[in-house]
Amino acid sequence: MALPWTLAVVQGLLVRLVLAGLVADGETVIGKGTMVDRGHADLTSRFTALGADITREEF
Repeated sequence: MALPWTLAVVQGLLVRLVLAGLVADGETVIGKGTMVDRGHADLTSRFTALGADITREEF
C-alpha cells in the first residue's frame, strides 16, 4: 500500500528534518522554510525557547 503524500505528511517530515538538524553537529541549512511554517504557529520562537540557535533569512 502506497503512503498518501498529503500536506500533513509532508509537513510532519519537514519538522522532523528541522529536529534532525538541531541535534546534528555543525550548521544545517533548510531551504523553503515556508513549508515548515505551514501548520505550525511560530515554530522558530518555539525552538529558540528550547535553546536552539535558529536564523531565518528571507530571499
